Amino acid sequence: MYKNPMNNTKPRNLATKDGYSPAGKVPLYWRICTQWRIRQAFVILIWVFASIYIWVSSQTSCDPKHNLDPVESAGRNSDRLYTQFQRAPEQTDSFLLSHAKTEVLFVDVARAWLPQHQQVNPKSVDPKSVDPKSVDPKSVDPKSVDPKSVDSKSVDPKSVDPKSVDPKSVDPKSVDPKPVDPKRSETVARLSQLVAEVEAENQNVTFASAVRRKWVGFPEIAGHDCRTALLTKTNNSLFPQTVERVSQIQYLADSTDCKRFRDKYGFSRYPRATLEEKSFPIAFIILFYKDLDQVLFLLRAIYRPHNVYCLSVDTKSSVEFLEAVRAVSRCLPNVFVASKLENIVYAGFSRLMADIHCMEDLLLHPVQWRYVINMPGQQFPLKTNLELVRILKQFNGANDIEGLVGDMLVSDRYIYKHVYVTDKETGELRVKKVYTLNDPPPHGLEIIKGSTYGTFSRAFVEFALHDKIAVDFLNWSRTIKSPDEYFWGTLHHSKTINVPGGFKGHPHKKPWLTSFSLWSTNPSIKCATIYVHKICIFSPEDFPLFVHRAQLFANKFYITHHPAALHCLDELVFNLTLSGTTRDLSFYRNLPFAIKNNTKRKP
Repeated sequence: MYKNPMNNTKPRNLATKDGYSPAGKVPLYWRICTQWRIRQAFVILIWVFASIYIWVSSQTSCDPKHNLDPVESAGRNSDRLYTQFQRAPEQTDSFLLSHAKTEVLFVDVARAWLPQHQQVNPKSVDPKSVDPKSVDPKSVDPKSVDPKSVDSKSVDPKSVDPKSVDPKSVDPKSVDPKPVDPKRSETVARLSQLVAEVEAENQNVTFASAVRRKWVGFPEIAGHDCRTALLTKTNNSLFPQTVERVSQIQYLADSTDCKRFRDKYGFSRYPRATLEEKSFPIAFIILFYKDLDQVLFLLRAIYRPHNVYCLSVDTKSSVEFLEAVRAVSRCLPNVFVASKLENIVYAGFSRLMADIHCMEDLLLHPVQWRYVINMPGQQFPLKTNLELVRILKQFNGANDIEGLVGDMLVSDRYIYKHVYVTDKETGELRVKKVYTLNDPPPHGLEIIKGSTYGTFSRAFVEFALHDKIAVDFLNWSRTIKSPDEYFWGTLHHSKTINVPGGFKGHPHKKPWLTSFSLWSTNPSIKCATIYVHKICIFSPEDFPLFVHRAQLFANKFYITHHPAALHCLDELVFNLTLSGTTRDLSFYRNLPFAIKNNTKRKP
């Protein structure tokens, strides 16, 4: 009977004549494959463990649950001179500067700004456990002693010299119920010293010397006629279309010597700020995830050492990118990275929280700023710092927050609930509408739409972050789309609650001055080149549209798209600052949203 050899299920062994292994032996190719599989598995395991180790190491500086002791953490990371702190929920007065001049200063800062839960609570001390003989009466501050906590039997009357107490020398009005932390005072003093050192680095700057040292605009565009382009219609082809980029690795290398870094990149290019500017510090929030060279180009334009700047980096950025940002911030007094960073999801709640995290940090910062302005990394100023100060003074404590009603509300964004889902194609999170009705806004608030960006008084920020109505509204906003476009506008325009710096008139009857953007839906003026997400990316041909506008900033610019637009605006801002010139600001004297009562409210 014929037997089909294909039905033979014995394993073949290519090392024998008949192709089969001798009885009881494993085929040769099986043995070879098994060895390679073991080696491959071993290599994969090594790679996995190495990846996990690198990931955990990189997350140490930005994990909000990381709870090392601040002083110990500063000591462990003295080579980096930075660390992250987990603030206790009840903490109201602690903030660690994100940079320091030396390790000693950094450790002092850490000790001075320890969270309250790590400080000694006097109520936790048992009076019975104290040996009165071991206490030096001269070292005791009588103001710090609670009379109720003192056991009269344990006090030796002979140890108290009644002549040493002069009742007339105590002014009741001069007693501060909140004791001053000497460590905090020392930290603020040292920070002021750093600011003074930066201001003193370059005081004899001229436009020619600044251009020669590559402190103005881009070197590749220097010498081109920006003056004509800013005054009249120009042609984009008259300017270079590309500039040399600076890598994050280069910034890491240059920031090892902070004085050299500031000198190379022109962060000390401005003359010393006026007393008027120093008495009115401004806070800035910059959100970004790429193009660090463009972000630093913006930061250099608005940087004054007495102001304060919070950098919020999208966590989708690489670890190397974040390290470069931190390295740069350590070289610039009053510039720091937000204590908590967000994975920004387009139109998601995380976008709003990125600004709120920075605002929480700014309220704890020693600089007593008057206003905070938030912006993306693609924005650029149209005004000098001195002009900003004088304009904000005209606001007199009022906020500049956009308000849109009617058809512009896009009501389905908040009527229906929205959730995060993972995009099957990209694997990234996105916001999706689910056809479940949202609850009405809490406290009867009327929804008003506005911009993500604005100019917020300090009092308004404190209200938005701490008032119960605002906190309830923030929690309600978690399930709506683009909450950053509703949270600020709704609070600011509320007619039912008293909001610091708020506006109770019709939202459309006031201008919005924080930033100018040209939308593709604008029927009267058009972008000279391209729109991205319906917003014009400006080029020199667009200068007539916005250079002389009343807005404080313009948005957007790309360093890769006609960088001459950024270059010429930087020349303009630098020249005005260097000369101390302020343009006509009479437009801002009669703003409909400015507070006009006789009693000026401190922002």
